[in-house]
Amino acid sequence: GLNSPLNGEQWGDDWDDAPYEHNAGKVYDEFIKGHCDIVFDFDCEVNELCEALGETNTIYCKDDMKKRDTFCIRIVSLKGYKNYTIKFGDKIEDILKLEHCHLVKLVYK
Repeated sequence: GLNSPLNGEQWGDDWDDAPYEHNAGKVYDEFIKGHCDIVFDFDCEVNELCEALGETNTIYCKDDMKKRDTFCIRIVSLKGYKNYTIKFGDKIEDILKLEHCHLVKLVYK
């Protein structure tokens, strides 16, 4: 998870294959230490990398995200406020400091 000591070290099936959106499997269970449900204000659009780039076959694999060569999520304000990106390895405490981001539930295994 985002707060795990393994944060940024996660791995899953075919994470080294591009495009990630057609090849990458879910993170392996041994890397999941819990989950966090967060929400964003309605005046924000939350996009996965491929949606943010407007591509259906990106050049990126999940390994690129692990290396922090690119973001995994982009938050766009529809009211013209600052936009944000989230990368693998970002700490949940820092993500929750972003404008328009709110914690709903945090569960550890």
